[in-house]
Amino acid sequence: MTAGDRPGGGWAGRTVLITGCSGFLGGWLARALELRGARVLGLVQPGKTVVHEPDKVAFEPVVGDVRDIATLAAVFRDHAVSVVFHLAALAVPSLSRGDPLRAFEVNTRGTWNLLEAARGTASMPQVVLVSTDSVYGESKGPPFTETMAMAPEFPYEASKACAEITARCYVATYGMQLAIARFCNVYGPGDTTSSRLIVSAIDAALGGRRMLLHGDGSSMRNYLYVDDAVAALIDLAERLSQPDFAGTVINFCDEMSYSVMDVVGRVFEQTGEAALSPILGTGALAEISIKLASAAKARAVLGWRPAVSLDEGLRRTIAWHRERMGRDGVA
Repeated sequence: MTAGDRPGGGWAGRTVLITGCSGFLGGWLARALELRGARVLGLVQPGKTVVHEPDKVAFEPVVGDVRDIATLAAVFRDHAVSVVFHLAALAVPSLSRGDPLRAFEVNTRGTWNLLEAARGTASMPQVVLVSTDSVYGESKGPPFTETMAMAPEFPYEASKACAEITARCYVATYGMQLAIARFCNVYGPGDTTSSRLIVSAIDAALGGRRMLLHGDGSSMRNYLYVDDAVAALIDLAERLSQPDFAGTVINFCDEMSYSVMDVVGRVFEQTGEAALSPILGTGALAEISIKLASAAKARAVLGWRPAVSLDEGLRRTIAWHRERMGRDGVA
């Protein structure tokens, strides 16, 4: 049983909506909530393939797009949704740089559509908004805390910051019970997004190839295993009814900073390919080079702590990819 799987929390019989349910974090969250007895609805874009493992998909699919407020309103009208986990986003920074209009349409407009549709229900549901530590911008001093100002400079980060500002508006103006989770880099089994560092590194290592990096490998990040992210979301949602909790923003990360080179080296070492040194690049355009956040508030307010180290998380993730490659015939 993983951190996100433990039963309890009063979820039995409740109807939960997860947007972005076709992604790997959404899939694991759905499974954890189903194990707790919740009825889980998953908003899935038309024609979207569910990324999560088929035997662990645990939601009733509802076809729709967060950019379509009529569809969202119909979901709330037809189902007694009590909690919404809003994960749907254009979450790959490089895609946002190439198509900033789509980033703001999905990440910002999609959020206000969801909140407005929820506000229009007879019994306004609670909302957990999934955001990112990228809204702080570049780390130039101590790790980011929730009292620090957002300072985004690029389309993905700016669109997520706008979503947060919109969410706070609905808390202050309409009394919505809403909290915001700012995650660092979430990874784990079920993620096949090749533009993400860990997925790309594992694919290269298991294929016996040297990995091409975008930069010199010095960029620093925090990482968080998917089980710990799921536990964080559930813990946060279970506090939404507490007085004065609405509008709370909490960072979730492991507080251990790793360079790109370090992470890639750990992946290649665990796969037995340590001799395949990466090929260095010249640097990625419009990308934060250092992101470091504090999880002190998560410990103090929720008693939350990550349970899975990077090395253990990589071991589990590599094992899943080995199985996937064997199953799919990927070389």
